[in-house]
Amino acid sequence: MKVLASGAGQSLPVVPWIAILDSNVTRTAQEGLYVVYLFRQDLSRVYLSMNQGATQHQRNAGRRGLTGVAQDRAALAELRFEAILLRKYLSDDALHDLAEVIELGAPRNRFLPCGYEEGNVAAIEYDLTQLPNEMTLALTLIGSSRCTRRASRSRVRSLRRSLV
Repeated sequence: MKVLASGAGQSLPVVPWIAILDSNVTRTAQEGLYVVYLFRQDLSRVYLSMNQGATQHQRNAGRRGLTGVAQDRAALAELRFEAILLRKYLSDDALHDLAEVIELGAPRNRFLPCGYEEGNVAAIEYDLTQLPNEMTLALTLIGSSRCTRRASRSRVRSLRRSLV
């Protein structure tokens, strides 16, 4: 496991995040599937989200010759489609009481916050003024990490079957 936090660059992020990467699934928050705490821009709420690397999808669109707004729109559509597919690999029990839609309150002209919203597979929403105790948060994080690993393995198996 590896933990990354936003804000390590030269500017503060519009949407702060803390990502927990399973090295069996991904090594970067820019691609693959991972668990991440995403904070609303106004810091009123935080989501524990199974999410995808938005930057990877933006690069994919660029490789198809798209640029600018067209590139961002194609990447967001791809993220949305992948999130729907990934939900299909999770049981109804695993998805029970989880949010398919997250609202980070960031400007709509910012690609990454929109990418985080569209890339959300499933999330738990917390009010920052009423967080559960540390044990509950830790157990939820562990469960989310296991669920992410299962979804990633299922997706890879499905892709291999479709290539055969």
